[in-house]
Amino acid sequence: MRTEAAATTAESGGRKRLGRILVDRLTTTDRKKFGHLSPATSFAFFLLAGLTSPPPGR
Repeated sequence: MRTEAAATTAESGGRKRLGRILVDRLTTTDRKKFGHLSPATSFAFFLLAGLTSPPPGR
């Protein structure tokens, strides 16, 4: 018995669309996916803080 998502993936040649992957990652409760998402999120906030900080010496 196939689920609707599996049927859609199989029909499209085994590739998921980017939006579907993003929704899957952001709404996951799987500990492995969450473990990959946590460092990526912290690094993104680190970069954002660096971009929004004032230049040195001011």
